[in-house]
Amino acid sequence: MPDITAINTVLSSLNTLKQMATALIDLRDGRALALKVREFNGVLIDAQTQIFAVNEERSALIERVRDLEKQIADLEHWDAEQQRYELKCIAAGSFAYGVKAAMQGEEPAHHICANCYQHRKKSILQRVPAASVVSQQLGNPDLYFCPECHIKILA
Repeated sequence: MPDITAINTVLSSLNTLKQMATALIDLRDGRALALKVREFNGVLIDAQTQIFAVNEERSALIERVRDLEKQIADLEHWDAEQQRYELKCIAAGSFAYGVKAAMQGEEPAHHICANCYQHRKKSILQRVPAASVVSQQLGNPDLYFCPECHIKILA
């Protein structure tokens, strides 16, 4: 929120400028006029400086609000997405989040990484071909890989 003191100071400066402008109109003496014009310019510069400071603060606050609104939208989107999944055991000791059957729709069945899920990320596990060296050594179980956090899961 803009600093009320700064706004009051700006308004006070503008009021002073108005009073000085009125006084300038009433002056007839050239020397006195020059002094008042100099004083007027000083107050005008101070008022402009204060207005710029208030505008900078206002701009920073607008940007902060925009960032917070984006964070809220992201959290709301994740909460809705999170409701579509449930933790499933895909093999003894191996877990991943699978899309609930009732919420699958046209989307193919898939699993997402449990580690990424805990960090509010949706990373679909990718099956590694059974011809890989690890799969051959373990009797060709399915091996899944998370492209986001690089975890490998045997299923």
